[in-house]
This record gives sequence, C-alpha cells and structure tokens, in this order.
Amino acid sequence: VTPNTTFRCTGLNISGVPDGVPNTTQNLDLSFSNLK
Repeated sequence: VTPNTTFRCTGLNISGVPDGVPNTTQNLDLSFSNLK
C-alpha cells in the first residue's frame, strides 16, 4: 500500500514540474514493478 501512496504523491508533483522530472518517475516505475 505504501508504494501506491508514494506514486500518487509523485504523480501530483509531476503535474507542476518540468519535463525533466517525469523521466526520473519512469525510472522509479520500473523499480516498483521489479519489487512486485
């Protein structure tokens, strides 16, 4: 459940962040998938 909450917070942050941040988010997405 924690990973889900973190993702939601990150998504909200990206909304107001430049295109440079979304790249990092995609990397985290892969990491979370591996954990699953």
